[in-house]
Amino acid sequence: MLAARLRLVLVFVACLAWAQCLAKDAAHLDTVRVQVSRLDLRAGDAYNVSCSFDKLISLQALCEGDGIDSIYMQTRRNANLSVRILNATTVYHEQLSAQPKHLGAYSYECLCHGQTLGSARFMVGVRLQVQDFGCRFHGEEAGGQLNCSFSRPPYSRQVDMTTSYWLRHRDKELECRAHSANAELMHCSIGHTDFDRFADFYDLTLSMRDRLPLQPLQQQHFRLSRAQCIQLLPAGTNATVTHLNSTALCLAWRDSDGSNHIGYHIDWKMQLLPAELTGWRWQQPHLQQHNSIWQETCLTHLPYPYYNYTLLLWRRYNDSDAHWSEPFEYTFRTMAALPARPPAVWPTGYHRNPQQPDELRVYWQQLGKLEQNGPLFDYHVHVLRASDDQHVKQAETAIESNMAIIRNLEPSKESYIVVIHSRNAIGLSTNNSQLRIPELVQPGKRIPRNVNRSKMAGSLSWEPPEQSDDLLGYTVYWCSTNVTDRSHCNETLAIESMELLLPTSCYYGNARLRLDAYEWGVSANYGPHSTGSGGIYWLEWHYGTLLLSPNPSAKVDWMHNLQGIVALVVLGVFIYMIVRKFRTMSDIDVVLPVGVDSCPPQQQGEQGERDQLQLREQLLPPSKRPEQLPPSIMAETSIGADCALLVQLPAVLHGNFKPLNVMLPQTGYVPIQLASRTEALPAAELGSVPLKQPASARVDFASSYIRMQPRQTPPDTAYVTPPRAYR
Repeated sequence: MLAARLRLVLVFVACLAWAQCLAKDAAHLDTVRVQVSRLDLRAGDAYNVSCSFDKLISLQALCEGDGIDSIYMQTRRNANLSVRILNATTVYHEQLSAQPKHLGAYSYECLCHGQTLGSARFMVGVRLQVQDFGCRFHGEEAGGQLNCSFSRPPYSRQVDMTTSYWLRHRDKELECRAHSANAELMHCSIGHTDFDRFADFYDLTLSMRDRLPLQPLQQQHFRLSRAQCIQLLPAGTNATVTHLNSTALCLAWRDSDGSNHIGYHIDWKMQLLPAELTGWRWQQPHLQQHNSIWQETCLTHLPYPYYNYTLLLWRRYNDSDAHWSEPFEYTFRTMAALPARPPAVWPTGYHRNPQQPDELRVYWQQLGKLEQNGPLFDYHVHVLRASDDQHVKQAETAIESNMAIIRNLEPSKESYIVVIHSRNAIGLSTNNSQLRIPELVQPGKRIPRNVNRSKMAGSLSWEPPEQSDDLLGYTVYWCSTNVTDRSHCNETLAIESMELLLPTSCYYGNARLRLDAYEWGVSANYGPHSTGSGGIYWLEWHYGTLLLSPNPSAKVDWMHNLQGIVALVVLGVFIYMIVRKFRTMSDIDVVLPVGVDSCPPQQQGEQGERDQLQLREQLLPPSKRPEQLPPSIMAETSIGADCALLVQLPAVLHGNFKPLNVMLPQTGYVPIQLASRTEALPAAELGSVPLKQPASARVDFASSYIRMQPRQTPPDTAYVTPPRAYR
């Protein structure tokens, strides 16, 4: 007990000493002051933060006897701040340019040997320096407002959410509001009664108010001219077309507000869409010579006929700070014109199939959309004899976008000239392209042989044609594959080509050679002293021939054709088996066993009752058969047996029919004999009743019983199991 009391006394003394030490330190800490040089700091201001002690003894007590040189300062951002010693009890940190920060961003701390002796928090506000202040009003609206806008100073919302902005004009001051879609954008509106829209200048003062002291005030003064504030209405309203053709447009409109702009020069700005168009010229709006209130503007040298253009037009007063009006927008289409040119053709850009001697295919490079110059664009092809320039009347042409198929040309030693025009709703192109087709006799001697493409090497190779006199070189053709018809090039893309000189007989370096999305062909080019080229040889691919080859020695890859035939045969066999299976299943029928039939209607009368009684007696063993019973007992027995059978013999459901486990031979009619109520048979004895009866025992079947009647010969071996007991 004494020891415990001693321990309590020691703990009390220790706590008292510790409390005295804390009180002593607290007393010394109260003498430490950390303070900023000014409280109205804003971005860019210079300031200093000092740490001072009231007494030197307090400094030494807190720093374990050390002096002022052991004091340093920190912030949460910068671990070590540069400090200067002012005297034996004061140090300070100097900041040349303040950065905006809110009150709780960070604090300045005064430390000694890692122990914080004091700290100070203060706010650095933003400075009102608006660069994008501007005002506008619509010059034609008598009751319009003067709407001014500007952007908040950077970091103003982060530093102080309570910052507000006020705009003063004359003696009227109003608060500005943030834009609904952009909180950084401020709007101020001055009512039409508080400003004069015809004044030469507008003096406006913008001020900012936040948590810092109001002095000095954060204000900016703006003086804006009327030209800087007014926004003109769009020009060209209710414009009418005064001139329009395939390359030019002129618009005119009534300048109804021209009297309001006397003494001001109007600047114009125009944009023509699509923006990539070049070469056009624009005449700025001007007053018509014969009418001083109508203005007119024109666009000339427009590059494309029958083309949709969009004209955008702005105007403003001649001041670099003036506001542009809202754009006047006018969309138009130039008039149609004849096609710009005929399609480009190659001297060897044709193909003849020897298996169809009267057919010739001619190829060209189709025109682009911008060159068609009108609606209903297509091509016109006709054939002339080279000898007399007479039209070949029997020639039939089927024209597509990049080729024509000419039929009914007679194979002969005569040359033909194919004339090709571009055509639209206005008419045929002024110029035409002509393609000379040499004699159609044996053209296969004037085409390259053994053309082969290597996808792995990315090359196309061939051998010279059989007739090589005056041979100059070759032309390689390629086009995008038409996935629906391999005998045609893709009509939406132009056919491309490359001309090669002798002795070259190989083409490589084209990445398309490694792809299966292009068709390839080669033609031989001859000089003027030869008969002429045999046309293009189109390369055959593993999908089959692109066109029937003019080279008789060309080999056809039949493997893929055979694979297709085998696949069709297998599919046909499979369909046949399925159909046969369904037909077999449709012939399945449910056949009831012999003797199972629906019950006939109940027989009526005394003869029916006697027949029922006789049938029931046949089911009893001979020893149990009654010799003769009174009629009353027989009737009672018949009624009881009927009730018993109605209970023991439920209707047979065909869907749940189950045959006997043991098959029994058919024996014709089976009479059934029932005992009377007084001589009911046990179930065991009933099972021993013989089923086979003499043929002379013939009875009519009573109603409400199962009919055992044979239906076919030879008979089935499935029967309904009769009940084993009757009650």
